[in-house]
Amino acid sequence: MKKLLLGLVLLTSTFVFANAAQVAPAVPVEVFTVNSDVVKISKKYPAIIKAEKSVDIIARVSGSIENRYFEEGSFVKKGQKLYTIEQRTYQANVDSSRAAVNRAKSLLVKATNDWNRYKKLYEQKSISASQKDEYYYNYQDAIANEKNAQAALTNAKIQYGYTEIKAPMSGIISITKLNVGNYVNENTTLTTITKVDPVYAEFSLPQTDIGKYLSHIKSKEVKFSMNCQNECIMGGTLNYISPVLDSATDTLLLRTEFNNKDGKVIVGQFTNINIDDIEIPNVISIPEEAIMQSGNNSVVYVIDENSTAQIRPVELTGENSSIGVIISSGLKSGDKIVLSNIAKLRPNSKVKIMEGKE
Repeated sequence: MKKLLLGLVLLTSTFVFANAAQVAPAVPVEVFTVNSDVVKISKKYPAIIKAEKSVDIIARVSGSIENRYFEEGSFVKKGQKLYTIEQRTYQANVDSSRAAVNRAKSLLVKATNDWNRYKKLYEQKSISASQKDEYYYNYQDAIANEKNAQAALTNAKIQYGYTEIKAPMSGIISITKLNVGNYVNENTTLTTITKVDPVYAEFSLPQTDIGKYLSHIKSKEVKFSMNCQNECIMGGTLNYISPVLDSATDTLLLRTEFNNKDGKVIVGQFTNINIDDIEIPNVISIPEEAIMQSGNNSVVYVIDENSTAQIRPVELTGENSSIGVIISSGLKSGDKIVLSNIAKLRPNSKVKIMEGKE
């Protein structure tokens, strides 16, 4: 009996010492304390460069092109002469209209004098009322004819002015569609001027982002830039937000304006618009190194009140902050998550927070 009891004691002791040997020491880890805070994020959207303004240069009168005063693709200033259309016919019309005005003025002088004279004669009862009325009507006709002649002269001058075609604005002028010697009809498009400074970068905000970011994008604190010719161009300003959602694409059109004094940005090219310093309140973000993948899920180790590491699933937004990855759910302020020695941990592993690393 004593031998049996001694054997049981020895067996129990061996089992206790064996279990004690299997208890792993606490794993030293660095931790990150979760906080809900205001974070700054960046967003990037595809964009297309558009001109602020583009104007077709259209002939206002018919005739042969006598001169062209620009190089295709060059910069032209507002008011610069571009074309001259055959002027002789229009100059002749001006001269003829001016002569008609002079004649109308002479007739008006005669009709005025006649009317004044015969009006006095009527007052003296030397002529009948019908004779008086005849000279009054002649006087009124002369006034009307003089006004018509003046209007015809003004129109002739306007038509003559149209024979010199000038740039309505400054910009880059495109290829001319008709050259010197070609006959043009009224309303024929000759070329186009495009204003390339400033330029617009238009982009669309998906409906899923409108609620999350639009109010923040309107803030004057955000910064806009775009990628162009392997260079990041800074200093864009938001100058338009569409009042209507595009039902076909489920997006909202926005437009930013960039200076383009050096002409680096080419109208029509595709680019990316970068929006930086978007401030989002009450956001939890954690360092990326804390996150592990378990199947299709993202998880972290959270240290509980017993200093053991527990697996916690988290939902990622797919966005980053200056701290790291933004979390939509799974963590709360005050949680401590493991950053180092993660490979040595298992669920319920004892951990020891490294001094100065909390």
